Amino acid sequence: MAMRLRVEHRVGADFTNSPATINGHHLNTVAASASGGTIAGGGVAFAAIQGLNEKLTNELKRVRAELVAKRDETLKLKARLAAIEKKLGL
Repeated sequence: MAMRLRVEHRVGADFTNSPATINGHHLNTVAASASGGTIAGGGVAFAAIQGLNEKLTNELKRVRAELVAKRDETLKLKARLAAIEKKLGL
């Protein structure tokens, strides 16, 4: 979202000297400022980190749900096996 706002409103970065583009808007992701060498494109990097964090959080939720489903399936199969073994006298 932050990146979209930066692109749509052209805030915080020089959009004229960068080969990188998003929807036709040029991005300068690492533009050092003349007043101390700070990174002006840090907001873009931060937005990318936030996006990656969201993606990994969603993936973790999906994997955890899958793990719970596998655990439940395993418990049901163990119960079935125990019932079969009991019928067979094992």
